[in-house]
Amino acid sequence: RRRRRRRSSFDREFVFSFALFNISSSSNHHQFVFYRDSCIEFITKTMEAYPSSSFVAHINERVLRKDINLISNAAKGRISYYRYNSSSKAGSQWVICAMRFSTMWEHEGKETVVVVDVHDSADTMLREVERLIHLLAIENKFHALTFWESDEIQCENGNCLPLVQHAHTDGGLCLWMVEARESIPYLTRGDFLTFCEDILRPIGKIPHGADEMLLDSFLHSYNLIDTVLLVPHAHIIRDRDVKVKAVEMLKKLDPPRCVNVTEVYMSLGTWSSQNMYICSEIEESSRKKSKLRESELLNLS
Repeated sequence: RRRRRRRSSFDREFVFSFALFNISSSSNHHQFVFYRDSCIEFITKTMEAYPSSSFVAHINERVLRKDINLISNAAKGRISYYRYNSSSKAGSQWVICAMRFSTMWEHEGKETVVVVDVHDSADTMLREVERLIHLLAIENKFHALTFWESDEIQCENGNCLPLVQHAHTDGGLCLWMVEARESIPYLTRGDFLTFCEDILRPIGKIPHGADEMLLDSFLHSYNLIDTVLLVPHAHIIRDRDVKVKAVEMLKKLDPPRCVNVTEVYMSLGTWSSQNMYICSEIEESSRKKSKLRESELLNLS
């Protein structure tokens, strides 16, 4: 008697949502090129392993058409873009980073939505997605968030995750199945953006890490946190010194005939003296990420 093949987690279809922005005046700025190439690496590896995958990119106006063409060709056309307007408010790029989360409940298909950090190792990321799918099946749940721990005893924002320790969502990997979306029909497209705008208008400079604080606040406000599977975030940041071979090959291809770009207007207000508090992360568990964030701030300020 033939044994029945075990159903793989990746028999299901996925939509990967990510953010990509450039705050430099040059499209060749080394920091942006690292993220763009990381994006291409992630998409290429995902498409090789799971050809039915599709992608949603949340970008700003400084991501040029030539870069969009490279990414679209890597995704074999299975990608759509939400392009957000420039804002005079400092740190507005972190709002675009937050908007990648909106795909989890705004996507209208049956696919499982996975939010990722494209600068993380694609191999590690895809293994973690597989692991989360299995854990969700065991726990009979339909959405999962990874988290990081804070070194602060109390959350000053009052929106920490329901764990014994003070912790917050890590935007590096979140997963939301169709069953979870069907349970919240009251959420409509644009609700998360409006929520973020209302919080950020009175804020002066939008700080790094605002995306994760905004997500946790939103989940609490809409009572979406209690049924979530919470798992510590495991990741490896892609080696900056290793070139992505696919980039040069993609540059030789003809640009895609059609690219699906939706323009989104953000209303973030103007400068004010009010600050937004960001909970701090335990240094030992986030050493690589903290160094990367410090480097980002130094290179892009």
